Amino acid sequence: MPRRPRLDEPGAWHHVMNRGVAKRVIFAKRVEFRFFLALLADVVRRGWMEVHAFSLLPNHFHLLVRSPEGRLSEGMHRIQELYSRWFNRRNRRDGPLFRGRFRSLRVRSEDYWRVLVRYIDHNAVEAGLVQRARDYPYSSAWHYARAKGPPWLSRYEVEGRICAAQGPESRTAGGYDEIFPSSPAPEICALLHRRIGSDEVGGDPFDDLVRAAPSQIWTWMSRKATLADGCAPAFTLLPPPIVMELVAASDSMHDRQSPGWRRSLECGLLRLVCGLTFREISERTGCSTAAAHSRCREHARRIACEPGYAQSASSIVELAFRATFPSLPPKPLAAYAPVERMGSPG
Repeated sequence: MPRRPRLDEPGAWHHVMNRGVAKRVIFAKRVEFRFFLALLADVVRRGWMEVHAFSLLPNHFHLLVRSPEGRLSEGMHRIQELYSRWFNRRNRRDGPLFRGRFRSLRVRSEDYWRVLVRYIDHNAVEAGLVQRARDYPYSSAWHYARAKGPPWLSRYEVEGRICAAQGPESRTAGGYDEIFPSSPAPEICALLHRRIGSDEVGGDPFDDLVRAAPSQIWTWMSRKATLADGCAPAFTLLPPPIVMELVAASDSMHDRQSPGWRRSLECGLLRLVCGLTFREISERTGCSTAAAHSRCREHARRIACEPGYAQSASSIVELAFRATFPSLPPKPLAAYAPVERMGSPG
C-alpha cells in the first residue's frame, strides 16, 4: 500500500511524535537525551525546522515545530536515522529503534496550538516523572521556566503570547505557568490522545469548526449526512463527556414532538464529532450496537430533513467547542474566520 503523502509546506506548523518499537525505551541515560537534542539542534541550524515546544520521554517524544522550508520529512528522517545508528552501536543492538515513520499532525488554529503546548508539557507529569512540568529537564517547559535556554529553541511565539497577555515585564516563569498551565483537563488529554491515535483521512475540519458559527456547523453536518452510512466517523473533534452532558441538558420542543430526538442526537453526535465506533457508542449510552447504528442513521435523516433538529445539533456542537476550548473569544463566532496558518516571525 503506498504511503500517504505528508502535508507540509513552507511555514506549516506540525505536532510531531514517535515512540520506540514495541514501546521500548529509546532514552535511558542522560547522554542519549543530549545526543537526540544535539541532532535536533543541527536540523534547526540547517533551517529545516523551528522547535517551539518539546518533551522527550523514555519511550517516546513530542515536538511542536514550524517547517520554514517545507522540509520536515527530510529533517526528521535525518534525526531518527542518525540517532538509531548511534544508539544501536552504543548499546550493541541491531534492528529498528523507532516503530516506523514519525507521525505529524498539522496545526492551523491558535486554540489548538495553545492546547498542544500544554499537552506536550503535561506528558512528563502524566508519566509520573515529575510533579511539575517545569521540573522536567528534557522539555521546553524546563527552559521557559528560566530566563535563558538553548539557542535552537524558538521562544518568540510562546513568549510573544505571554507578553501580549500580561505585558513585556511578564516574560518569566510565573508568566509562562499562568498562560500555559501544564495541567489540561482530563477530557482534553483524552481528546488529544484519540486524535493522535486516529487515522484521519481527508481535510481535518477541526480548524474550520472551532471558531465557526452554528450556521456553518449546520452546513458541515448536512454535508456529512449525505454519506452512504449517514455519518462515517473520520474525525475526533470533541470529547464525548462534554457532548453527552450538553445533549442531556438541552431543552427543545423536539422532546415533546419526537420522543427519540435526544437518543438519536446523542448517538449521532458521538459518531460525527467524537469519532466513536458503534461499539463505543453502545458502551457509553447503554444501547445495543444495532440500536446505535439505527440511531445514527436517524440522526443523519433528521439533520437533512428537520431544520429545528439541525439547529439544535449545531448549537450543541458550538457550545461543546466553547466548553472544550474556553480561550475562544466571547464575540459572536460569525465574526471570526478560520485561522489558515499562523504568521512567521517578522
